[in-house]
Amino acid sequence: MDRFFSITTRIALFADTCDRPAFEPGFSFRVAYQVAAREAVLMDYEAFTNESLTMMYEGIRGALRADDALRRDARDPPFRIRETPEWKKHAANLEVEMLRRGMLFEVIDWS
Repeated sequence: MDRFFSITTRIALFADTCDRPAFEPGFSFRVAYQVAAREAVLMDYEAFTNESLTMMYEGIRGALRADDALRRDARDPPFRIRETPEWKKHAANLEVEMLRRGMLFEVIDWS
């Protein structure tokens, strides 16, 4: 979506994809905007190639290793993989899609 759209335009466009109009009585503008924002960050894992899924998954593994190595040297981890739940969710979503496709991969050890 174009970043120059007004919030009202974004809500109106979002309303076109909903079952109910955005400005119907009882429909919260705030809720509509939050739902629209949340929908915008979801990934369509099915759209990625096997190689892309593998690269993203291995990227998570590499960032986790880098964080752990820096922690052992008493330095701040740049990726904060263990502290950020979204990383685990992203890895889990990648695992689900790779399993669905029958891909072989080594599961990330989070311990």
